[in-house]
Amino acid sequence: MYWYAPWLYGYLSPDKQSLLSYGNFGAMIEPPEWWYQLNLIVILVIYAGLFKFREIFRWLYLFVTVFLLVTSPIYGVSIITGIEVFITGTSTMLNGFILALAFYSPLKEKFLLKNQLIG
Repeated sequence: MYWYAPWLYGYLSPDKQSLLSYGNFGAMIEPPEWWYQLNLIVILVIYAGLFKFREIFRWLYLFVTVFLLVTSPIYGVSIITGIEVFITGTSTMLNGFILALAFYSPLKEKFLLKNQLIG
């Protein structure tokens, strides 16, 4: 969700806004703008599937989380504000928390039970 933080840059000085425009500088791959919207839609669909305890969505969540973490170094220089650091760090911790609950807590039984009832 922090991809939409640049909309809040209006409160920053023009110098700081100019510095932030160098994000992704030197990237091996510079993703198009639609990539971020697609990520948002995929994550929201996965959250809905997790909320319904569907087995496939916990594996998709694991895959997407690992994929986004592993590919992050190819996006070049990251220049972000303090609030973005806070949001990113919190999001990463929540991802780990959700994965731990889905795979290593008694909640994993709900995913398995739901899968047996459907399949």
